[in-house]
Amino acid sequence: MDNYDTENEEERREEIGKALEWLRKELLDMRALDEVLARKLITLKYEIRQIKLQKSCDEHQDMLDDVREEYETQQTRHKIAGVTDACIPHLTINSTPLGQVGVTRMNLSARRFSCC
Repeated sequence: MDNYDTENEEERREEIGKALEWLRKELLDMRALDEVLARKLITLKYEIRQIKLQKSCDEHQDMLDDVREEYETQQTRHKIAGVTDACIPHLTINSTPLGQVGVTRMNLSARRFSCC
C-alpha cells in the first residue's frame, strides 16, 4: 500500500506541476496582451488629444479669419466712402469681438495662444 500511495502522490504532484505550468503560460500570455492593449490605449489617447488640439486650433483660426475679414471689410467700406479711421474711432481693431477681449495685432504676433 505504501508503494501505491507514493505513486499516487507523484502523479498528483505531476498533475499539479502541469497545471501550474499551464497557469504560468496563461499569465504570461495575458501580461503580453495587456501590454499590447496598454500601448494601443496610449496611442488612441495621443491621437484623440491631437484631434482635439487640431480642432481647437482650427476654430481659433476661423475666429481670427472672421475678425480680420470683418475689419478689412469695414476699412474698405470707409475708404470707398472717403472716411478715415481717425474720423471714426470705432473702426479700430478694438471694436472687433477679439479686440473687445484684449486681443490686438500686437498680441497676435507677440504671443502664442494655448489650444488646450
